Amino acid sequence: MEQKAVIQFFSRVMIYLSPILILMLSLEIIQRKLPNDYSHKKEMLESKLGDIETLILGTSHSYMGINPSMFEGKAFNLASTAQTLYFDRFLFEKYHQDMPRLKRLILPVSYSSLGTEAYLNPGVFNKSYHFAYFYGSKAFIKRLAPRRFSLVSLFTVKRSVDRTIDYYQGVDDLVESDDYGWYVGDDAPKDPEASGKTTGAIHDSYYDEKLIPDNLSHIAHIIEACKEADIEIYLVSLPMYKSYMETVKQERYDLMVNKVDSLAKTYEISYFNHTFDDRFVIGDFFDSNHLNEKGAGIFTEELIRNIDRKETLSNLAGSRR
Repeated sequence: MEQKAVIQFFSRVMIYLSPILILMLSLEIIQRKLPNDYSHKKEMLESKLGDIETLILGTSHSYMGINPSMFEGKAFNLASTAQTLYFDRFLFEKYHQDMPRLKRLILPVSYSSLGTEAYLNPGVFNKSYHFAYFYGSKAFIKRLAPRRFSLVSLFTVKRSVDRTIDYYQGVDDLVESDDYGWYVGDDAPKDPEASGKTTGAIHDSYYDEKLIPDNLSHIAHIIEACKEADIEIYLVSLPMYKSYMETVKQERYDLMVNKVDSLAKTYEISYFNHTFDDRFVIGDFFDSNHLNEKGAGIFTEELIRNIDRKETLSNLAGSRR
């Protein structure tokens, strides 16, 4: 009798829950069909592997600040928000051998790069599950975590519902990058003066000095892989607005510059540091630590000039040997 009652209880529970389960399953199926920035960028990258000559890595700084369409030959911007040096290395190692024409890698390093890792970042800045779901990374995740397998879990139920409604109503195409990986989203810009007072503090809140050796090792591994594959690599620090740099810790910035400059000298590669480049004024910034479209155009032009100058000198030196 008790066994029958237990079976009836669980049967009723399942009947009550079945509409919710069906809705959740349907929402999951829909999310897998909808585009998103990661799936779109991955699809575009893999469709162009045979043509890419310049690959751009990094965080949202280079995602928004380096325009791949301005480079001669095919370039692709594989940067994304909170993409740490670990994932720069992961993506480069995953794809570079399938890029027969790749001759140039741009690896940005910013104020917080050496002391940051995605799995330690708070909230929306933790990107380890995005790289696990879309690129197959096995780093810094619990093996059976729902976010590893479910987009509804990864995006949250509310955001999944909002995404579905916005997409089918034509409000949002859900993709913020163009076909070459550059940011073309429509987020509202923030006042660089005001945002600098909070953004620096956020970055400092998850900076950990213990991560510095690991992140330097990631840079070194990428450099060595480029050397082995005869790929030119350029280390770059993008412009930051003064309000951001005034709020962060000077000693951490100095450490970053010294360590990156030392790596560049050791491996005889170029490091272009534009952090305090005074040619960039408030009208060139999206917020305190990101360039807007105008600023990105100016910076990309300057970066290309620097690269062309370096490669011209290298070619001349090679022809004299």
